[in-house]
Amino acid sequence: MRLLFISYHFPPSRAARSLQVGKLSKHLLRRGVELDVVTVRSEHLPAEVVDRDVEGWIRQDGIRVVDVDSPARRGVDWLRAGLRGENFPRWWRNALAAARQLLREAGPDRYDALVSFAMPIDSHLAGWRLKRRTSALSWVAHFSDPWADNPYMVNGGVRGLVHAAIESRLCRAADLVISVSEELTQHLMKRHGGDASRYRTLPHLFDPEQYPDAHPPAAGPLLLRYLGGFSSRRRPDTLINALAQARAQRADLRSLRVELIGSRMEDVAARLNAIQPGLGAATGAVGYLASLAKMRTAHALLLVDADQEFSPYFPSKLADYFGSLRPIIAISPGHSCSSRLIREYGGLCFDHAEARRLAELFARLAREGPAALPQPAAGSAARFEAARIAEQFERLVADCRRLTCRG
Repeated sequence: MRLLFISYHFPPSRAARSLQVGKLSKHLLRRGVELDVVTVRSEHLPAEVVDRDVEGWIRQDGIRVVDVDSPARRGVDWLRAGLRGENFPRWWRNALAAARQLLREAGPDRYDALVSFAMPIDSHLAGWRLKRRTSALSWVAHFSDPWADNPYMVNGGVRGLVHAAIESRLCRAADLVISVSEELTQHLMKRHGGDASRYRTLPHLFDPEQYPDAHPPAAGPLLLRYLGGFSSRRRPDTLINALAQARAQRADLRSLRVELIGSRMEDVAARLNAIQPGLGAATGAVGYLASLAKMRTAHALLLVDADQEFSPYFPSKLADYFGSLRPIIAISPGHSCSSRLIREYGGLCFDHAEARRLAELFARLAREGPAALPQPAAGSAARFEAARIAEQFERLVADCRRLTCRG
């Protein structure tokens, strides 16, 4: 099988989307799949997004990477960005030209399928235009998040209507739409309609080879680690309130340590230390492979989702948490995708309205230590292993190819 990928993010970018596509590519390559990848030239990425440590385990022999320029916006580009949501309007046009050149070189029947990966949506815009020019080529549109209904984006008014129309056109034009959670698949299907057989779910993945053989410290405070960032929607308030309630109930929190790994975490650590000196620590952001080591050496991992009604998200970080095989404590809406997956894994989930129940858990952890932590269910992480997901992905694409040829 030979596939043509269009993905704005690809290693050495350490953006979440890059790491997802990179791990999938690595394991497809092991299955004998040939890959040509059209992506952005790393020189056009912010320096803090580039992580050369991840480049070596992705850009291997067998993967042809075509880096294309992403010039700065100018003139009408700003209108496209403001109304149509094209984050990189000049990049996706360059990507389309590069992909068309690959098709001319290889011949129209050389690729079994074209696969575009969003976000950003620009990758799908290039894939859609290429599909329109080469109708016999099977096109798979892979969504990691919703676009038109994404609460993290400005989608109101006319802009929202435009985004919904574009997303609907993309989903209807694709031969196969893959999303990373059943909740997102159902949302896209209801939102845009079409043949239900063209929608499939394939979750995020982790690569067990990338984790070190490491363990939490045998002595010292129980180490709870949160990896990532906070924002105006994803706030640490419930976590902080629960720890404050535990302290007010005379829990001795000196036996706990909450380590925050990410950028601009000093204020959150200060709020934790106001509850109990030494409770919080902000260590700064680390590279991707170092973050996996941090997961492995924690007693338990913390996840905080935004408190919102619409929550079909499967954070790719959560797949990495599963791969670490560490206990997980989550603050997430009870109906969210994260809560469902974590309960199936054997972790504990608390709604943002359940700070008191979370406080009781922290008090118990302070008294009893690691023995009070929930342990993952046996084999519960295996379904997210990269080799298994790559096999399922290849099968989905092969089925799509057969249906496209038949049509």
